Amino acid sequence: MSVSIIIPVYNKEMYLNDCIQSVVNQQYRDIEIIIINDGSKDNSENIIEKWSAKDKRIRYFSQRNQGVAIARNKGISIANGDYIFFLDADDYLEEYAILKLVTDALYSKADIIIGNFYEKSGNKFVEKQSFENKLFNKSDLKKTGTTLEMFIVNNRHMARAGNKLYKLDFLKKLQVSFVDGVIAEDRLFNLICYVNNPTIQVVNEYTYIYNILDNSRSRTLSSNYYDQNISLLNYLYDYLKKESKLEEYQELFQLIVMYDVSKVINQTFERSKEKIKSTNVSIKKLRENTLIFNTISAVIKEEKFKKINGGKAFYRISLLNYLLVKAPFLVPVYKTVAYISRKVKLR
Repeated sequence: MSVSIIIPVYNKEMYLNDCIQSVVNQQYRDIEIIIINDGSKDNSENIIEKWSAKDKRIRYFSQRNQGVAIARNKGISIANGDYIFFLDADDYLEEYAILKLVTDALYSKADIIIGNFYEKSGNKFVEKQSFENKLFNKSDLKKTGTTLEMFIVNNRHMARAGNKLYKLDFLKKLQVSFVDGVIAEDRLFNLICYVNNPTIQVVNEYTYIYNILDNSRSRTLSSNYYDQNISLLNYLYDYLKKESKLEEYQELFQLIVMYDVSKVINQTFERSKEKIKSTNVSIKKLRENTLIFNTISAVIKEEKFKKINGGKAFYRISLLNYLLVKAPFLVPVYKTVAYISRKVKLR
């Protein structure tokens, strides 16, 4: 069984050597290493070329800067492996990562195999919460508890594209690809996979190291942050409607809307200098969006997830959505009180 490891690169000279070395040193040898240089302006190209000369499994492609979604799609289109694996150029792998995941793929024959991971901040490594090894089939994916675990709370197995084996035939048959211009394109990619009924194997093996960077794109609030977030919801809604899956996955869509509403409010407040003003702008936009407002209103009216035990995290998500519809003026108050309380606890 062969694995195509796809690494998009844009200005990652500080981390790229460690990333590529972790792949070259994998104990599982039947791999091809596809590196897409997405118009880097630093020394990334020289680093890639040196590694290409050392290891013939490396296939190197260069393109003008088009973004990570386009680079990954390029990798998918030229991959030869039975499975593909996405690796960010500032992250790296445990030595036995691919071997561990392939071993489970051979046993389960699953369409998607998910490992566990560490987060690295400076010299500090943090193991993410351990979980039960489990194979999820079509009927499992329809359960509210599974949706919460995959996308909303706790481990959120399907929030990222990294640290997963994807069966290439599954992706190509369904023509699944990354969408450009969307924040959390990883999650949207996985949502499209999810609603096409894959079998998913989760494996409690620590295989991937996420490098937490202060200047990461996902940690910076851009001027079009709201629009890029909401585009995920619009794309998912249009896809479900086009594929006649909207009724079947209505609950999934409702939960994703609730999560993203909470995310927009929380991150706007946390990352803005003018916290109250910026949050009120986002609240206004969210309330004026018919799709979002009607979706949340229906959830509240039907008391849809009232009896769901999603822990404190889901309670906070539900509360923010309720306030957005019923008492929007209280949202900045709630966020301010929570912010001050957190600051006091840190002293």
